[in-house]
Amino acid sequence: MVCCGIFCLTIVLLGNSLAGEKFKPNFQRWYEEKEFFDDPRPVLKNYALKEIIPAQDYSQMVYDIVEMRRKWEQAIGFKSPDIVGKIAPEIVPGRYSFLDKDKHPGLQELMLPLHYQRFKPGAPPFACNFVEIEVVPTRQIYPPLPVIEATLKNMGKTKQDGQGYMLDSTYLNGYPFPRPAGPFKAQQVVYNFQERYACGDHGIYALQRGKSWDKSLKEIYECSSEFWGLRLFGRVQPPVGWYDERARKNGEFKIINSKSISPRDQFGNVIWTLTRRGVNDPNQVMVWIAQVRRLRKLSGTDVQDASPGISLILDDIDGFSQKLSPTIYPYQYRIIAEREYLIPHYTSDGTQYLARDNLELKNVRMERRPLYVVEMTQQDPSYVYGRRVLYIDKETFALIMIENYDQKGRLWRTFEQTYSFYPEMGFVNMYSVIMQDHQNPQTSYMEYMNGPATWITREDVSIASLKKTGK
Repeated sequence: MVCCGIFCLTIVLLGNSLAGEKFKPNFQRWYEEKEFFDDPRPVLKNYALKEIIPAQDYSQMVYDIVEMRRKWEQAIGFKSPDIVGKIAPEIVPGRYSFLDKDKHPGLQELMLPLHYQRFKPGAPPFACNFVEIEVVPTRQIYPPLPVIEATLKNMGKTKQDGQGYMLDSTYLNGYPFPRPAGPFKAQQVVYNFQERYACGDHGIYALQRGKSWDKSLKEIYECSSEFWGLRLFGRVQPPVGWYDERARKNGEFKIINSKSISPRDQFGNVIWTLTRRGVNDPNQVMVWIAQVRRLRKLSGTDVQDASPGISLILDDIDGFSQKLSPTIYPYQYRIIAEREYLIPHYTSDGTQYLARDNLELKNVRMERRPLYVVEMTQQDPSYVYGRRVLYIDKETFALIMIENYDQKGRLWRTFEQTYSFYPEMGFVNMYSVIMQDHQNPQTSYMEYMNGPATWITREDVSIASLKKTGK
């Protein structure tokens, strides 16, 4: 069931469809346009958002690209192409093979350590190695225009308390800290990630498919699911700010539903997640178990339990979904690096694919990106992780990778994301995820097909909807 939730917290949502139609992608068309293995077709072009979204809705999600570029640079103070290229400048756009690693030592300096380790032919104990990359020029990546304008309007208004925790009463919408600075800079970076906007604040409906392999590269798990949800606070389009009075009264931030399609014994299980505002207000997670038709509330310790078939806990959803709190598993925060890395390209076509025979990634494109590296050290020894290291894009505030260490300081789980980017909309969405367990070698590879869904309302994400959708 946890497999259903991986994508949950990336989504940022709106209300009724302007066209009055519940438009959404479907699995059949997805598989027609791109198989899970050995398929290099550009699925994001062949099954484009413009085809899925009604014309009336689509026209209101497209903005002037030049204006978005100009205003986002104004908001954050830079654009990525201008601040990269300083480390290993000899690594220029072009193709590089794993055989070039000795000839181009700058690759090791530029790449994330885990990526550099996987830059070799596929072989046990881990899947998703790659033997060739194409380095492409760095692009400026930006959010939708309404998000940018809200960020500019509210710049400098969001405050933190004496421990660095955000004061919700000072935040309305947009990115709260577009130019992180000061003694609580690390927390500001993480808040920007948690408050990010995947599709403005339109709804998102997402499909997910994936597989897991053990240390011998034997397939041990297959899963697929669908997700939908509603953003209730920090909205940039009507209703601005809070979605309704109920959300304001109860401090509700997001509600997410995720329904399992496969494996067969999990079909119809639905995870309902309510993310709450307030540093001391725990999030709520409910699970509808279809086989016994029962609703179960998960406790704070349940969210630390690993899912069967995949090395993931509920707090790993979206890479990092924990609440920043001085009382609920608190951390110490610090920025340990602020530099450029060579990371997976923000794809606009979806040509990357996985080879069946050796489980290698193909058509891997990478670009230089400026990143923050945030270290979070857990202060509660009862929590499953002792330390977490987050690699967050400085321009998009998207989480590129997280390294999770156990209480003994050993690297345990990693979660890395590749994103899609729609320039005319400013949408940055999850495209694929690689999860690895480094103590008991295991790899999971997930793909996503998603887009805005303006038709989602409270009725679609209510607790009552669990029984209706979890048939």
